[in-house]
Amino acid sequence: MLLTCVISGSFERFKPLIDDTHRELKSYGVDVLEPPLGPVRVGKLYIPTGEEVRRYGDTSRPVWPLDGEVDLSIRGIEDRFLAALGRASFAYLVAPGGYIGETAAFELGFGLGVGVLLYASDMPIFEEPTDSTRELCNHIHVMDVPDAVEHTRQLL
Repeated sequence: MLLTCVISGSFERFKPLIDDTHRELKSYGVDVLEPPLGPVRVGKLYIPTGEEVRRYGDTSRPVWPLDGEVDLSIRGIEDRFLAALGRASFAYLVAPGGYIGETAAFELGFGLGVGVLLYASDMPIFEEPTDSTRELCNHIHVMDVPDAVEHTRQLL
């Protein structure tokens, strides 16, 4: 059975580590659906305004797209990721020191909702834990990539 995966984590802080994780997963025969390899496009910067702010909450944080995302809206980027997450065998969070941003938390919450196995390099640490974030953490397996792949193969 071909395993599929998405990788979540902060592009701003950890994109090189996300790419290393992508390559490692591929070396174990896992098809990484999202995100693609490659640096963020520093020259193209989205600052959410108007409709996107109304849909996704009040944020002024910038979003750096990858090469294949430069023609997509912020919603288009996230919709593509969530569609891949819904098809994935598992999700892997790159979270050195437990760092998890709002987008990664949203993505893992979505993954939990659709029944995807959840793994992380480190257990996420939420600045203001809630019942929802504690429940999310109850479903995250902290494992390195080889163990996550083996664990998923055993379960599926």
